[in-house]
Amino acid sequence: MAFHQRSVPLTLVVLFATLCHIASPYRILYNKLYVIRNSWPNDLVLDATNQSQITIQPFSGLKTQLWKFEAGTEPGLFYIVNEYQGKVLDYNRPNSRALRVADRDNSKDQQWIISFTGKITNARTKKNVDIWRRDYSPGTKVGLWSGTGYRIQKFALDESS
Repeated sequence: MAFHQRSVPLTLVVLFATLCHIASPYRILYNKLYVIRNSWPNDLVLDATNQSQITIQPFSGLKTQLWKFEAGTEPGLFYIVNEYQGKVLDYNRPNSRALRVADRDNSKDQQWIISFTGKITNARTKKNVDIWRRDYSPGTKVGLWSGTGYRIQKFALDESS
């Protein structure tokens, strides 16, 4: 693994929060920056260099690849905020499944459920963050898709130093 950060699998974060009776894993994630990584097969991470389209890229350490989690409008929901853009991960395109970053508007399109299985699910659509067409090439788009259980929908959080 090419990362110099400490990896915190989503499974452990949510499981720990559940076992300790913490209302949400937000208390664990507060004020931390994370890389959102799909570990199979190439350790590619979510990147917001182009704010109109989130892609996967090799880890570079740029702020476009750093994310923080903030409390959503209901328990168990989170905003995922890009450190460079200062905007939130957003799905608000009726004719597309693409993800982007946008100014916060408090809609469910911009709020996410973090699963102990590694899934990141949109609060409105109930679809999962997904690497398009199972293409693990750098620059591949990231969007939403119905739950498949495939690795293209499983992510870990790598804590940034």
